[in-house]
Amino acid sequence: MDGTTIEGGGDDVERRAFLRVTGTAALGGLLTPGLLRRVGAAAPSSLVDDVLPVEAALSITDHYRHVVDSQPAQELMGPLLGHLHFVTQLLESSHSRANQLWLAAAASEATGFLSRLAFDVNDHTAGWRHHRSAVMYAERAENDVLQAYHLADMSLWAGILDDGNGAVELVHQANSLIRSEASPALRAWFAAREASAYSRVGDRSTALRALDQAEALAARADGDTWPWPHAFGQGGMAGYRGAIGARLGLPGMAVPALQEALGQPVDKYRALVLGDLAMSHLPTGEVEESVRLTAEAFDIGSQLGSYRVLQRVREVRSYLSPYRDVAAVRDLDERMAGALGGRT
Repeated sequence: MDGTTIEGGGDDVERRAFLRVTGTAALGGLLTPGLLRRVGAAAPSSLVDDVLPVEAALSITDHYRHVVDSQPAQELMGPLLGHLHFVTQLLESSHSRANQLWLAAAASEATGFLSRLAFDVNDHTAGWRHHRSAVMYAERAENDVLQAYHLADMSLWAGILDDGNGAVELVHQANSLIRSEASPALRAWFAAREASAYSRVGDRSTALRALDQAEALAARADGDTWPWPHAFGQGGMAGYRGAIGARLGLPGMAVPALQEALGQPVDKYRALVLGDLAMSHLPTGEVEESVRLTAEAFDIGSQLGSYRVLQRVREVRSYLSPYRDVAAVRDLDERMAGALGGRT
């Protein structure tokens, strides 16, 4: 089974946790000494001329992450593009080497976030363009881990767009930038993304081996440096296990993990989990339950204008085609046709 699935569904939480561990952004606008050391800059006391604009540049993207799963992506794109323009102006005008490194990282963070928004409004050309810019700014920030993060994110989207081989190639590029002495938490995240990529090409043994490695590394992670319940998004490691199990057609593995990952807020992440659950109920013939879950996912995706969620709903609906004469499936089709017709 193929499909969008949920690994990146909790990106607002996941990226904040990831960036805190890797030292590529400051949470809440705080200029942490650990970040400065990692990007090779001086201590915060040396940032004299434009420290306040730099603080703003580093904090604003993070604030958008708090609402990305609960707001239509289209409504966030304009403000974030304005923020990126602000950051790049600061970058090009700064004469401080320390600030240039900080601002390049901030620009990388903003463009990476824009790529997600672009994909969610079905603008793939802009999505890939923003991804490439995010990698370029990460190189300018001289941060290999940040480059690797964006490459792993590109791998996720390549898989979502049915380019499994591209997903595998990109995740290998990402892993080549991660040193063996990196923290278990960091290596766990990249191992989970590797598992996701291999599940896209149907390589069950390699995907499950990488997933086992991710879970073993996660068990060794230091909770003081990585808030593990949130490190992989809202659903934690269960979200990855459930999504990969759904894609590989392993309902016994997928359903309990997805139920564990299922969040309560009515947001895009919940909708993607619902889509994976709906798919995972089909191999056992639970058609009405699959339809119920698909309908809930559709309502959320339609409400929030999320192309990614609606794409997943359409994929699940395609697997319901053999049951098109079942009353529940007919009702779902009428519901979807009515809602989409009302929007046009």
